Amino acid sequence: MEDDNGIATVYNKDCSQKQSKRSKKAILGEQFEDFTKNTSLHGLRFITEREATIVEKMFWLILFLVSMGVCLYQIRNVWIKWDSSPVIVSINERLVPVSEVPFPSITICPQRKISKHYDYAKQKQKMYGNISEMTDYQRTKFEDISLICHEGNFFKDISKMWLNRNYSDKWLVRNIDEQNGAEPDLIILFLEDRTELDEECNAIYSGYKVYVQHPADVPQSSLYYYAMLPDQTSSFALKYNMVATSDEVKEYTPEKRHCYFPGERYLRYFKIYTENNCRLECLSNYTYNMCGCVGFYMPSNTSNRICTIQSKRCMNSVIEKIAEKETAGISSRLCNCLPACNTVEYDAEVLKTKFDIKHYLLNNKIEASTSHWENYSFSKLEMYFKSPRFMSMRRSELFGLTDFIANCGGLLGLFLGFSFLSLAEIFYYMTLRLWCVFKSDLNKAKQ
Repeated sequence: MEDDNGIATVYNKDCSQKQSKRSKKAILGEQFEDFTKNTSLHGLRFITEREATIVEKMFWLILFLVSMGVCLYQIRNVWIKWDSSPVIVSINERLVPVSEVPFPSITICPQRKISKHYDYAKQKQKMYGNISEMTDYQRTKFEDISLICHEGNFFKDISKMWLNRNYSDKWLVRNIDEQNGAEPDLIILFLEDRTELDEECNAIYSGYKVYVQHPADVPQSSLYYYAMLPDQTSSFALKYNMVATSDEVKEYTPEKRHCYFPGERYLRYFKIYTENNCRLECLSNYTYNMCGCVGFYMPSNTSNRICTIQSKRCMNSVIEKIAEKETAGISSRLCNCLPACNTVEYDAEVLKTKFDIKHYLLNNKIEASTSHWENYSFSKLEMYFKSPRFMSMRRSELFGLTDFIANCGGLLGLFLGFSFLSLAEIFYYMTLRLWCVFKSDLNKAKQ
């Protein structure tokens, strides 16, 4: 009897567990059917409708799954767009006046060199004629000067040749404070004595190279320049391209917004970050690592060795490698020189006319000897802003968190009829409603 009672007890317990499991499955099925009938999501109520056939249920199930798949695919595209390009550069609705923009820094490099400072032609004859007459110091100096007298080489002889013959300084250099007025903002007059020009140092060139850059930029001869020729007036009509960045973009990384705010990018040799300064510092570091020296025009420490003409080939190869990597689009990994978030870039339209002041001087016999001016060439530089106001660009947020949620909500609502309350319904049926039903069923079982 005891064994029979024991067997009966185990059998009754097993049957009770199976009955309990079937009860939980039934409860879950009932709750799922109740959810599909009352949810705001479209199409689900037809899947569990008892009067519907299997074909109708499969139709609505496939349609619901396809709609969900398309919706998730579109949300993925929105996420990629938000993650990869959250910033947009658009036209600013406000025209920026000239008074809010700094006047550009003007760098003028004469193409020809003056022999009275260093007679390159004479030293070249000694170098290639009787080198024994030259000391070690003279040979070293000649090689250093050759860096700026060789064709196609970089040079930084930023000297200015002013007329200094007891005339008024205002006639020579004139800087007008009121920008974009009746007079040019900057007037410079150049005088060049052709008898003092070196016959060998850059003899095939003439005139001047003019660089127009932001005041924070260091002049670089590798950048775009304008040519100013002798006996001509070169009128520069300046314009600028300005890009401002909103503060809300600071939340993104520099790689996503494609720019640096002040203080985000450290430069070793410059206090103010600009893209050109960053590239110049990168060139200096890369040249030192590859060649063991730096160019005389590159920023460096006092401990760094200056490259001589023997290192010129190595320097040129470094410049070519960096140019190739920039062209291939991998310069960011080499230099990581992104633009500054707030930038001003200058451009100019140049109009050139004949500057016939020599004819005036000869006719009026300003010098005692009229033949005094025959060996001189005069050049005039005028600069002014083309317009009092210019259009600017603005870098702002394209997709914020609110925009991302709004786009996702629109897609979910279009394909599934999904809303925030739909999410609350799912949470309610999976937690609170299910717990209440199980608790109620347990209380009934105890009773």
